[in-house]
Amino acid sequence: METVVSASHQGYRPIASACPVRYGLHAADLATEKPGGALKAFIALDYFFDRAHALTYATRSGRI
Repeated sequence: METVVSASHQGYRPIASACPVRYGLHAADLATEKPGGALKAFIALDYFFDRAHALTYATRSGRI
C-alpha cells in the first residue's frame, strides 16, 4: 500500500492511499482528518489498474 499525505485543505488533512486488491487492481482510498476531530475513511472510491492513477484520484477527491 502506498500513502500520500497532502497539505491541509479547508481545515482538513486528506490522506490518500492505493491498496492492491484482486486481479491486479488498486483501490483508491481516502481518509480525512480535522485537527481535534475524528478520522473519516472512504474505502475503495474506485478501482484502477495503475497505482499512480488510484493515488491521483484519491488525492483529487480529497480536495473536493
